[in-house]
Amino acid sequence: MKHIVESSDGNGITDLEDEECPQCGGTGIDEVFSHYRHETYVPVFEQVTCHVCGGEGRLDNGDQHE
Repeated sequence: MKHIVESSDGNGITDLEDEECPQCGGTGIDEVFSHYRHETYVPVFEQVTCHVCGGEGRLDNGDQHE
């Protein structure tokens, strides 16, 4: 289950709690940047950074149909 908390500075970065890293499976993800489809401004995927493995990965929203 994804728990997203919007950052207070409004720079498009959100904080994740209890989200699993797509690389190491740990719950160390501390920020995510949402990439939006230009026409609809619907998030296509989120770029995440994990402070456990130091990796970056993508969390696909799953309900997007190309």
